[in-house]
Amino acid sequence: MVAPEGVQVVGIAWYPADQYVALRALMKDGHRMPATHVEWETQAEALEQKLRGNGQRTVRALLDVDAFRQFVDRHGLDVDAKGRMAFANWCAQQAHRNGDR
Repeated sequence: MVAPEGVQVVGIAWYPADQYVALRALMKDGHRMPATHVEWETQAEALEQKLRGNGQRTVRALLDVDAFRQFVDRHGLDVDAKGRMAFANWCAQQAHRNGDR
């Protein structure tokens, strides 16, 4: 998504530490996700820095299990990386429309 200023807005699925194990187990591709929240967070923060370094605006899309399930069901997506990315980018679009920073 591109903001009016020409800055791309990218959503990053963000997982609460206390729900990471359950969320990882829920995902069809959970076995491909980092084993621990600490490992995941290190990778996610590195990605966030890289994107920001490239001039992109990032939005941390807190992944709530119920909202995520409703989203993927409504859009015919799976509970996997593609679904997470679509959800995160949808959250980023909503934040951009609402003027959130």
